[in-house]
Amino acid sequence: MAVHTRSPNPDVPPDYDAFLLVHHAHRADWSLSYRSAVTTPYLATNRIDPEITVAATTLDALDSALTSFQRPFHVRPYIDCVRSW
Repeated sequence: MAVHTRSPNPDVPPDYDAFLLVHHAHRADWSLSYRSAVTTPYLATNRIDPEITVAATTLDALDSALTSFQRPFHVRPYIDCVRSW
């Protein structure tokens, strides 16, 4: 009987539990992803300004960068409630 072992998915971080903790800490401002085929596999994209991305070689480096990053200025659109009565 042959035993088949499943190879790990290359696009799942090797430290998945730690990755989830970092994601949870920064999820309001950042979308995190992992890409195994590049030299900087950890990537964060800013949710307010998607043109802002941070890439890192380690999860600790990414967490440190996101912790020290200041939020970009963003004006929320509001409805102008002018009553004419």
